[in-house]
Amino acid sequence: MATSRRTRSAAPRSSTKNPAPSALEPIDPAENDEPAAEEFAEAPAEESSSGSSRRNAAGGRNSRRMKVQSSSKVPAHKSARILTPEEHLARRRAVKSFLVLVLCLILFLGAIGGGWFFFLREPDGVIKARSILTEGEGKYNLIETTIKNRQPSKARAAFNEGLKVIAVPELGNAKEPIDEHDPNLVSKQMANKAVEIGKKIRDTESRIDKLERDIKAEGNHRQVMVGFRKITEIDDAALVEHEKFADLFVKNPVEPPAGGRDEYVADYSGLVQEVKSQMIRIEQEKNRRLEAITSDQEKLAHGEVRALVKEERFKDALDKLTEFKDKFELGKFDDLRTFVENSAKQAWESAQKYAESRYTDYKAPGIPKTIGDQALRDARTRLTQVTERFGMDEYVSQAKALLEKYPTP
Repeated sequence: MATSRRTRSAAPRSSTKNPAPSALEPIDPAENDEPAAEEFAEAPAEESSSGSSRRNAAGGRNSRRMKVQSSSKVPAHKSARILTPEEHLARRRAVKSFLVLVLCLILFLGAIGGGWFFFLREPDGVIKARSILTEGEGKYNLIETTIKNRQPSKARAAFNEGLKVIAVPELGNAKEPIDEHDPNLVSKQMANKAVEIGKKIRDTESRIDKLERDIKAEGNHRQVMVGFRKITEIDDAALVEHEKFADLFVKNPVEPPAGGRDEYVADYSGLVQEVKSQMIRIEQEKNRRLEAITSDQEKLAHGEVRALVKEERFKDALDKLTEFKDKFELGKFDDLRTFVENSAKQAWESAQKYAESRYTDYKAPGIPKTIGDQALRDARTRLTQVTERFGMDEYVSQAKALLEKYPTP
């Protein structure tokens, strides 16, 4: 009985000293609870003898230790499970279904792309025509902007470029009537749009011409008024040039050397009237300078020579001076000779500048033929006046050289 009592008391101590494996390491789900089963199975046998009980307890502990060590050697990843033939077949069917789905998707996208390319995509000619129309509209808007900003040269350039841009076969050259059977025509509607743009651009031409005239008239007016402000400071030759230019301005404020133009006088009547109101100052200044001459002979010579210079008859003015000098040997006419020579030089420089300016207008790209021909006529007319009036070989020869360079309109 004593032996049996000791055995029962020893069993709890063994359980206390050996904690469950789960407290040391994770328990493999594949393992059985065999150690626990063995412990409870051996419990009745341990009551037979203390020696047997100790051996069994020690054996139990060793068995559990071996289980824990063996479980730690199990690989982290278990080998793949072998699929059954049915599972292999199901997997192949899934892969096949996926490939079929991808192929159908590719065919569907290809059909959409082909439909767009053959049925919905715009032809290259239509794309080009639409781009041309957009550019034409841009040129028209540029014309409006440059007119508003008083930039006639830029407006003229945009005008010419705009008409050139839309004059393409794809749009029927922007001319009416539109030939629907023209193989180059991409769209009658687009061609009509090009015609409309062309009309809007052409409608700006008169406004561009008017702006050019406005700027010229304003510039000429400023030049005349500057002469009036400095009338007491300029020399006799400059005074004569100022008087000639003022006389020409009131007859043609846009192109004074070109001769009288009643329509221009009417268009710029305000500028013309302002200059006319100042003309008396020229006569006043001439009289003041004439009164400063003490010699009667010089006064007489000055009056006659000045009249010839105003008519640009410079050779005749020099000849008149020679007559006065021969008649009045003691007269002082050197200043008058200088006056004639300076007047001839200034008159030639002014005529040359004007002729070259008008020839530049004639050569301007895209200028209307009527305006260009008029510019050329103005240039040739002014040079012809030099050859007919000046009488001085120095300037007549230069004028003739330019006349040979300029064509006949």
